Amino acid sequence: LPLGYASKLAEMDKIQFQQLLQKRKIPLFSYEIEDFELDLKNLRDLGRL
Repeated sequence: LPLGYASKLAEMDKIQFQQLLQKRKIPLFSYEIEDFELDLKNLRDLGRL
């Protein structure tokens, strides 16, 4: 769910909504191990690792 849409559903502006998420220790982004592994592969393929 995009941040802007979620903040509208919560009837808050984006900054207030981000602060609420931070207070509740809810990450803004989901970065899974598969994403990390793909990033590593891409960096290796580019010769940056």
